[in-house]
Amino acid sequence: MAAAEPRAPSGRGRLWQGLLGVAISLFFVYYMLMRLGRTLAERGMVNALAAMAIPDFVFLGLAVWMFYRSATDRADQGRGPGDLIWDVIERFGHKEAA
Repeated sequence: MAAAEPRAPSGRGRLWQGLLGVAISLFFVYYMLMRLGRTLAERGMVNALAAMAIPDFVFLGLAVWMFYRSATDRADQGRGPGDLIWDVIERFGHKEAA
């Protein structure tokens, strides 16, 4: 019996590996920012509430930037599932204006 040849990973497998890597990286960035805030609060350099909010504000800025980029992206003019949400928002917006 001949040994089976190893198969190349499918596109879906590589996608999940990439997403897992991004998720783990984001977790470590958040964790390091949390540790930075804790250190700043313990040393009395920053108010404890503000220090613990550092990672939240950093990730809020990242989320707003990513949302803005995706909302203004014109590379794909096809309609996707997110367009349903905008259609509903526009429909309610026109009813309020009338």
